Amino acid sequence: MTSGFRHALFGAGLAAGILIAAIPVFAQQPPVPGTGANFEMRLEALEDQMRSLNGRIEQLEFSVKRLDQSMQRLQTDTDARLAKLESSPPAAAVATPAAAPPVASNIAPAVSEPAASPATANGTLGAIKMQDGRITGAVNNPQAPPLPDAPPDYSLTSQEQYDRAFDLLREANYD
Repeated sequence: MTSGFRHALFGAGLAAGILIAAIPVFAQQPPVPGTGANFEMRLEALEDQMRSLNGRIEQLEFSVKRLDQSMQRLQTDTDARLAKLESSPPAAAVATPAAAPPVASNIAPAVSEPAASPATANGTLGAIKMQDGRITGAVNNPQAPPLPDAPPDYSLTSQEQYDRAFDLLREANYD
């Protein structure tokens, strides 16, 4: 239970206790002539307030019960998921290449893919050379399959590639 909920529940219980304690005090006072109807109206008001407070307490008890059930389901679900994770075998570690070809500082490494056959031990295709945001070339891994021919927009910047694609779109050239 949250502390705010506990404070609200405590406040409701305290108010109910004060009202219950106040009823005998009113009953013990000597009747004043002509005020019997006044006491009866006050007693009805207190009874109405007690009914209202009892209803509120029942609502809060129901809410607490629902929250407790929700918390139990969440805890059970979390425990089951953790048990499943703990019992599953660890993921296979990805092998790192034993010897990578020397790469210059302005060359970004290429995306490595798993080796196609056991004969290819390294698994990297090579690296891409970049200079000032432009692709200037590539370094092949000798054991990797040959790279395809460079496309005509190979050394264009991203803005130049966008402009070229937009021009093709204007011309309705979708090939």
